[in-house]
Amino acid sequence: MKESSGRDSDRRSHETAEFVLVAEAAILRAFRDRLFSREQAIPVTDLVERMTNRLPIRRDDLTAAVRRLTASEALRLDSASAVESVSITARGLDRLGTLGFGVRPANNDWQSLTQCMRRVESRLQGSAA
Repeated sequence: MKESSGRDSDRRSHETAEFVLVAEAAILRAFRDRLFSREQAIPVTDLVERMTNRLPIRRDDLTAAVRRLTASEALRLDSASAVESVSITARGLDRLGTLGFGVRPANNDWQSLTQCMRRVESRLQGSAA
């Protein structure tokens, strides 16, 4: 029993990491598609809300993706704002043009991310039909 529980936990954490990568790709893609302004900061709560309305991605994954993008300096926290806001940086703009969706996943696991993004996009297309 404990072995299966350990495997379930490993699988869940792997899937969560994949979904965070998909969320990162989706956020960067939204900037590429000009869903968000490249010049003005957007409150993180608005960004997460607009992304969850657009894609079937969990809020926790989007929030984790914002944190990772901020840590990698693809997004910048706007310290002048009273509300936690982010804007895309030059590094983030550079990432927009790489590897299709703009994310270079950990461990070079691009194939896994691509498959996960395809699943997300097929669900999105299915709900739009």
